[in-house]
Amino acid sequence: MRFTHWILHVSYLSTCVLALHESTTKGQNPDTPVLKISRPLPSDDLHPFIRNVKEVNHLIKKYRSRGLPGPDFDEAETLASVKRTIERRGTPVKRAPSYTIATGAQPTETDSMALEQDGNDISYLAAFEIGSGSTPLNLLIDTGAGDTWVMGSNCTTKSCQAHHVFNQTDSKSFSNTGKDFSIRYGTGSVSGVVVQDTISFAGFSIKMAFGAADQASDDFLAYPQDGILGLGRKRDAAMGIPTVMEVLSSGDHITNSIFSVFIQREADSDSGEISFGTIDDSRFEGDLAYTSTVSDSTMWEIPVDHAGAGGKNGDLSNKSAIIDTGTSYILMPSDDAKEVLSQISGFSSNGDSFELPCTTNTPLQFTFSGSVFNVSSKDYLGGETGNGMCSVNVVGRQAFGPDQWILGDVFLKNVYAVFDLDKDQIGLARKSTANPTRKAPSTKSGGASPTTSSSHTAASNAATKTLQLASSATSTTQQSANQNSRSATHLLQVPWLLLSLSVLAPLGCLFG
Repeated sequence: MRFTHWILHVSYLSTCVLALHESTTKGQNPDTPVLKISRPLPSDDLHPFIRNVKEVNHLIKKYRSRGLPGPDFDEAETLASVKRTIERRGTPVKRAPSYTIATGAQPTETDSMALEQDGNDISYLAAFEIGSGSTPLNLLIDTGAGDTWVMGSNCTTKSCQAHHVFNQTDSKSFSNTGKDFSIRYGTGSVSGVVVQDTISFAGFSIKMAFGAADQASDDFLAYPQDGILGLGRKRDAAMGIPTVMEVLSSGDHITNSIFSVFIQREADSDSGEISFGTIDDSRFEGDLAYTSTVSDSTMWEIPVDHAGAGGKNGDLSNKSAIIDTGTSYILMPSDDAKEVLSQISGFSSNGDSFELPCTTNTPLQFTFSGSVFNVSSKDYLGGETGNGMCSVNVVGRQAFGPDQWILGDVFLKNVYAVFDLDKDQIGLARKSTANPTRKAPSTKSGGASPTTSSSHTAASNAATKTLQLASSATSTTQQSANQNSRSATHLLQVPWLLLSLSVLAPLGCLFG
């Protein structure tokens, strides 16, 4: 479901996995380049509150576009209300940071692959090879969507020219089904044809149907991924084709129809990982606590026992949470968010915008099937808003029903998650504190330098590359710009809130 910079405090609600990186796949020499993509994202001067609101608005649009029910909202009024609050306070506008792309170390676990990220814990993606020509593309890992699609070589829009595309003429195993598809997200749309070809990843090579986009709106100029890997529970209506997990299971590639996700935190310099058909016991501590999905839901949605902070639970009941790798933040109706956050000393709210002291270290807590999972303040605190206060990566907006929440990467960075399609359940455990580290820590650059978007360069021994953002791009050369700011933001979607867009231009991944 995918999958920035926008209005409410979520810098990048959707996890649009950044496709700017170098990576290797299983069995390859680590010095052999798989893919290097350099493309800028727009910079902005948005206050964290405005950025969060925009992200939430886009996130809600994303889910509405998939036919999911929820309340109506007035996008213009929500923005105007926050702007009035900022004007009254006179707090300064914050500039979004640039991004560093961190390449993960290749996992030792069988049937697993590394997750990359943008250096700001906003978006998470992985490198795939498409067709017999092994075209390398970076796809957003999205448990909120069922369909898989990539940008195709027949697409001539600006957004496709700024990305790596799948060239069907390079693949002898390619076939065209002749079926059209069209998907509209919160901030953008794609359309094209459903094709069939091989996709190689994590030691697998499977033939499956997926979308090859021949039209992609200019909104995707702000998004780094070359497509989306749909890991939702059910196939989406847009294409009506088997999901990647259905293909893996039906072809006896995996014994158990499960996949497991370990989402990394940039500050910890650890390596993310996604495993198919297996569980990596080294990635978590204790036992996995399994919770059955909500019976009448088509999403990865599980009931919530309790929620609160620092050992104190809010007065909440009959709530459920959608676990979405394609969403950067946590979304819940405003009253629910206030009930949870008010358990922390110093909490302040103004409408849907929340603040906490920047020195806060009390963990948020969510309980599933009797097990309590902490969310570190390193993840739920956002950018500084002034006077020692910080915005919160928990957004008070109702995306679906009044009792439904979305727990995105802010939550997932604290747990190891197993998505079990065989038994319709999700297993959660506390993430291990002894995780494999990247080959080298990522760094942030203070200057701007031009990079060529279409070049594939040799990978250096350092497993991270600095990727900087700029507000404009061309199909040949793109410039990166770096600004120093503590503004914590998410890119998507998704990146996964979903709208981490600038006031005028979307910056993040809104897929799910």
